Amino acid sequence: MSNTVKSPNEKGNGFVWAVVGIVVIAAVVVGYIVMNGQNAKREARIDEVAFSTEWDGNKITFRGEGANESTPVADLYEDFSCPHCATLAEADRQEMREAVSNGELVVNIRPLVFMDRGQKDGNSHRGLAAALAAVASQEDADEGLYWNLRNYIFESQSDIYSTNWDYEKYAEAAKELGASEEVASAIREGKYEKQVEEIGAANAADLEKTEAGVSSPRIFINGEEKPLGNDLEWVNKYKAE
Repeated sequence: MSNTVKSPNEKGNGFVWAVVGIVVIAAVVVGYIVMNGQNAKREARIDEVAFSTEWDGNKITFRGEGANESTPVADLYEDFSCPHCATLAEADRQEMREAVSNGELVVNIRPLVFMDRGQKDGNSHRGLAAALAAVASQEDADEGLYWNLRNYIFESQSDIYSTNWDYEKYAEAAKELGASEEVASAIREGKYEKQVEEIGAANAADLEKTEAGVSSPRIFINGEEKPLGNDLEWVNKYKAE
């Protein structure tokens, strides 16, 4: 009978499976951390809103239940490609949400697309088409979808500009915020491209009547323009006391 002498450096199957087990556990832990991080980012982008959102003509209106005829009305002209608009949207996001929810302010968002310089496939056009798909769905969906997608587009402005988002990317963003597949499909198809042109032209025509012409962001309170400058606290300044 012969005996096989093993090298002291030779590893058994038990050792190999132990290593495999460690690798699998590590992968699961990393995946869990990544998933939690993604969920946290998603939750940070989603605001709960307590106001209605209505698209009428060339404006999208935020109105709380407590608003009445004496509530100040703000008309906010903005362009998704405007960096100053993105800065303002970040600064006034929570104050505007609270003021509208409390019935202290009614806000008409009046979108512009002038920064695309006539390119109908530009970022302003695509972003607005996606946002319109969100607001058009809200009779049967989450009232906050347009609000949250609008904020997401402004937050992602640098990435949108550098990578030139297509409609698929906007649809992915909407889905991340809870949009239905029907809304995502409307975005992918560019369903509201015609309305984008009409809304952008109508709001630009309003501003062309002013001394400053077409520019953004612009704020009008009860029809009277208010200078913005570096004043990012306009909501608290003009909301009802």
